[in-house]
Amino acid sequence: MFIKSKPGKCGIKLWVAADKKNFYACNMQVYTGKSGGVREKKQGLRVVTDTVCHMYGTRRGVTTDNFFTSCELAKFFLSKNMTGWHNKEE
Repeated sequence: MFIKSKPGKCGIKLWVAADKKNFYACNMQVYTGKSGGVREKKQGLRVVTDTVCHMYGTRRGVTTDNFFTSCELAKFFLSKNMTGWHNKEE
């Protein structure tokens, strides 16, 4: 991935679901960029649902930043007996 505003302009972008108490990465995905030059719709929703699928039904909470937060994601968490939180500090 290329980001011109960063000191290290090229790198690998990972989506990571991690346990904040133990600093343990539970699940990861590598961001591979646009598929066929087309921007993915609802990417944040897909990434979160894919990376926390092992927690469905556990009544755990998931904290995300504003890129991932949506009403659709909140409804999804409720359907899976989970909760979602938006981290306002970032």
